[in-house]
Amino acid sequence: MRQWCFHELDSRTNCPQIGRRHRLIGAQLDFARSRPLSAKVLFAPASAMRLEFADSSIDMVTAALVVHFMSDPTSGVAEMARVARTGGTVAGYAWDLAGGGFPYHAIHEAMRSIGLQVPDPPHPEVADVRNLEQPWTSAGLVHIAQREFSVTRTVPDFARYWKVAITAPRIAAVLQDLSPTEHRRVRDAAQNMLPSASDGSVAPTARANAIRGRSPTR
Repeated sequence: MRQWCFHELDSRTNCPQIGRRHRLIGAQLDFARSRPLSAKVLFAPASAMRLEFADSSIDMVTAALVVHFMSDPTSGVAEMARVARTGGTVAGYAWDLAGGGFPYHAIHEAMRSIGLQVPDPPHPEVADVRNLEQPWTSAGLVHIAQREFSVTRTVPDFARYWKVAITAPRIAAVLQDLSPTEHRRVRDAAQNMLPSASDGSVAPTARANAIRGRSPTR
């Protein structure tokens, strides 16, 4: 079975994101290639809008947390459908940003509470359960099914949650321009929005909307 999965796009180029933390070309690729399944997997950068595969050549095409970063989700999913073989699966999932499902939603809300603008991906609306089906339908995919899933992760304390969260590119882009006082205000507001348990741990919940369809007989 041939599968193709991509994630972490740079919204300007529709290619895998290259940033201080997410260096898919470089450290992230090196890490992926060090994993046990690396001998069976080909890792390669590519544009979501121009997949370098022949028509009807892939059994399963998956966009993991990517669709809302595409410059044109309808065209991006159509490109996924193009390379899927007859009967093949085209799937994707994205954080429910509009519904508060992002893992660091508390920090986003804390930023907004003091008048800061949180940079959104190009198309946050496509991740909404009411909108996600449209690109799949437009691509001519059939037997489309959707589901919502959520995940909760317990972190030992808020400090550790914050340390990881502020490395997220969109959050880091806002925080880097703040004064120490503003930075502290965001941190305190986020901590108030994410209550801790009696042992000091915090357990943020994230929610994503997922979808899959099949390539019809051509």
